[in-house]
Amino acid sequence: MDYKDNPLAWDIPAAVNRAPMEEAEKAAYEENIHFQRVFSTASGRKVLDWMIKHTLDTPTWLPGRSPDVGYFREGQNNLVRQIKSKIEKAKNYKEQP
Repeated sequence: MDYKDNPLAWDIPAAVNRAPMEEAEKAAYEENIHFQRVFSTASGRKVLDWMIKHTLDTPTWLPGRSPDVGYFREGQNNLVRQIKSKIEKAKNYKEQP
């Protein structure tokens, strides 16, 4: 194989079984849809807004506090970011797998 045109060799050979990858993409899509449905309701939106207010909109690192608190808070922030990401992926998905 000539790597001159593709030095990182990201191409997946045609002989590779793509079924497991497609199944994983379908499962991720279905999971994202569930998150979108839950957080699209009035109650779900209120819960998500509360989560954002108490995580993403709150300082993570404060002077005089142990760094451990900041690490813990970033973990909380990451969970809310994951939820928001799943909702956006479901909204932006153009066609079902």
